[in-house]
Amino acid sequence: MGGMMGPGVPQLMNTDFMNVFSKINTREPISFSDFILYPPSPNAPPPTTRDRPLGCKTIFVGGLPENFKESQLQELFAKCGEIQNVRLSTKRFAHIRFMSEMSVDIALYFSGYRVRIEDKTDAPNTGRLHIDFAQARDDQYEYECQQRALDRERRHMQRMQEEQFRVPSPLPVVHYSDHEAGILGDKLKNEETFQEALDVICTWLERGECNKRNANQFYTLLQSTNSHVRHLVSEKSNLDEEIQRAKDMYAVKIAALGTQYKTVEKVFLAASQKKAWDHFSKAQRKSIESWKKAAAKSNLDEEIQRAKDMYAVKIAALGTQYKTVEKVFLAASQKKAWDHFSKAQRKSIESWKKAAADIKILMPDEDNMDTESEDEDAAIKPKKIKGENKQALKDENDSLRCQLEAYKNEVEILKLDMQTDLEAKDKQLKVTQKTLENVQMNLMDAKREHTEAAMKTMALNKELVVLFGSPDFTNKDDESEDSKVAIPEVEVEEITLPTPPPPSSVPELDAKLIGLISIFLHIHPFGASVEYIWSYVSKFVPSCKSSDLEAMMSRYPSLFTQDLIGIGANIERRWKYLSLD
Repeated sequence: MGGMMGPGVPQLMNTDFMNVFSKINTREPISFSDFILYPPSPNAPPPTTRDRPLGCKTIFVGGLPENFKESQLQELFAKCGEIQNVRLSTKRFAHIRFMSEMSVDIALYFSGYRVRIEDKTDAPNTGRLHIDFAQARDDQYEYECQQRALDRERRHMQRMQEEQFRVPSPLPVVHYSDHEAGILGDKLKNEETFQEALDVICTWLERGECNKRNANQFYTLLQSTNSHVRHLVSEKSNLDEEIQRAKDMYAVKIAALGTQYKTVEKVFLAASQKKAWDHFSKAQRKSIESWKKAAAKSNLDEEIQRAKDMYAVKIAALGTQYKTVEKVFLAASQKKAWDHFSKAQRKSIESWKKAAADIKILMPDEDNMDTESEDEDAAIKPKKIKGENKQALKDENDSLRCQLEAYKNEVEILKLDMQTDLEAKDKQLKVTQKTLENVQMNLMDAKREHTEAAMKTMALNKELVVLFGSPDFTNKDDESEDSKVAIPEVEVEEITLPTPPPPSSVPELDAKLIGLISIFLHIHPFGASVEYIWSYVSKFVPSCKSSDLEAMMSRYPSLFTQDLIGIGANIERRWKYLSLD
C-alpha cells in the first residue's frame, strides 16, 4: 500500500493524514469524532475495482450505515485531500469528487473497512465500506480540456523549435518593370550588390516575365552580366598573381633561412661533439637539444598557410558568383525567355555562356591546393592567363560581330517594311487613277447623250414651227383662242417636257458642279443625299449652298434623278446619276 501513495505524499503531508496512514499500515482501528473504522480481516480478499476512467476525480462509496451523515463523510475523506462536492443518497451510497486525481488513489485504502457509529453494533449504525472509481462527465470534460491544453503547449514548443532551426526566407522579389530594370542595371555594376542583382534576374527569367516588348532590356542586363564575367576572370588572374608572389617570397625566405640554418646546425653540431658536450650539465644538454630541434622549423609555414586560406576564400566567393551567373544564363536559355530574343541576341548569349563556362575550368579544387605542385603551377599559370586573354578578346570580337549582324538584319527588315508600304500606296494610286478615268469616260458619254438630246429637241421645235407657223405659240398672251385650240393637246404636252438647254447655253459654274457631282455619284452608285453631296462639292466650290445644288440638279433631269428610300419616319431623298442606270 505504501507504494501506491508515493507520488502524492509530499503534497498532502500533514499530521492528521500521517496518523491515519500509520494506522492503516499497522491495521489498527481509526477513531473519528463519532464513528470508528475497523480494518478488514487479514485473510479477507483484496477489494476489487473497475477500470479507472481517464482523469477520474470522483469515487463511489457504498455500504454506508443508514444513520451515516454527510458531515461524517466529509470528515472521513477530508484526510485524503480537498473535497470539491459530496452527493449522499438515501440508498446507503454516495459520490465524492476531489480536487485532484491523487486523492482518489488515497481514498481507495479505506475500501473494506467496517464502520460503527458511536461504537454501536446494530444494523442502522454499522456498515462495510466499498470504494470504487466513478464515471463522471465533469471529470471527462476537465481531462479533455487539460489534454487539449497540453497538446497546444506541445505544438507551440514544437513550432518554437522549428522556427529556431528554420532557414530564414529570402526577401520577396519585385515584379519586372522598366524602373526596376534600370535600378537593377546599376546594381549589376556594383560588386557588392552584384550577387543580389543576379538572383533577381534569375527569378524574373524563371517567372517568364521576358517578352517581345522587354526582350531588349533583358538583353542589356545579360550583357552587363557578361561584362562582370570578364571582371571575374581578371580578378581570378590577380589572385593567381598574388599567390605566385607569395610563393616566390616564401621560396626566397626559405633559401635564406636554409643558409642560416646550416650555420646554426653547424654550431649545434660543434657543441654536440665530445670536446664540448662533456663539459655541459644534464639540464644544459637538454636545453641545447630542444634549441636544435626548434632551429629546424620555420615560421613561414604559418604565413604561407594563411595566404593559401585567403586565396581559397576568394576563389570560393568567385565560384559562388560563377554559379549564379551560370544559373542566369541557363534561365535565359529556357523557352519562356529564349523565344523572345532575336537570332543575333541568341548568338551573343551563347558566346557569353561559353565565356562563363571557362571560369569553371579555371577554378581549382580545394583538395589539390598544396605546395607540392609549385613549380608546375609557376610554369602553367602564365600560359593560362595568356590563353584567357586571347579567348576573352575572341569572344568580345564574336559578340561585336553578332551585334553588327543584328543591326544589319534590323535595317533589312525596315527596308522591306518601307518597300511593302510603297507598293501598297502605288496600288492604291493606280486604283484611284482607274476610277477617275472611268468617271471621265462616263462624264463624256453623259455630255454626248446630252448633246444628242438637245439636237433632237431643236429638231422637234423646228418641226413644230413648220407645222403651226409660229415658233413662240406657247408663250404669246395675245394669241387668239382659235389658234390655241387648233394645237393638239398631246403634241403640246410632248413639247413642253423639261429638257436641258443646248451645251452652248450651260453656264460654266453648272458645268463644273455637274462634273463634281457626277464624279461623287459614280463612287456612290446607290445615290446620296443633298447634304452629303454638298459636303464634298463645298471643298472645291466653297460659295455653293445645298439649296443651289438641289436647284441645279432639278434643272437637269436627264442627268440626275431623285428617289425616295426608306419607310415611314426613316424615309430619305437620294439623288442618282442617270448614266449609271
